[in-house]
Amino acid sequence: MKARSDAIFSQTGGCHVGRNFWWAFNASWPFAGLFIYREELVLSSFFRRYTFLRSQVSRISRYHVFLSQGLRIEHTIDAYPRFIVFWSFDVPELEEALSRNAFPVATPTI
Repeated sequence: MKARSDAIFSQTGGCHVGRNFWWAFNASWPFAGLFIYREELVLSSFFRRYTFLRSQVSRISRYHVFLSQGLRIEHTIDAYPRFIVFWSFDVPELEEALSRNAFPVATPTI
């Protein structure tokens, strides 16, 4: 997995990408990375790279399934799958980095 060197923050993890949870491709840790740049967010895995400009990200929210926790990226890009989740071992750190860089992170409920 190769990324530009000017990333503000990055994290290694896994991803689940497709039409919905059941019709999606899964890449487990460490085969995906989420990279925060000044004006864009990039999800990179061994099968595809998705680039989101800040204005194309509608909302980023926590996503829970079984014992795993990740962040779901909701976006406005018609050519990309509707269901995109990045799995991480440190979701709070990732949420903080996204918020610091003005990405629309939904506040988790208790």
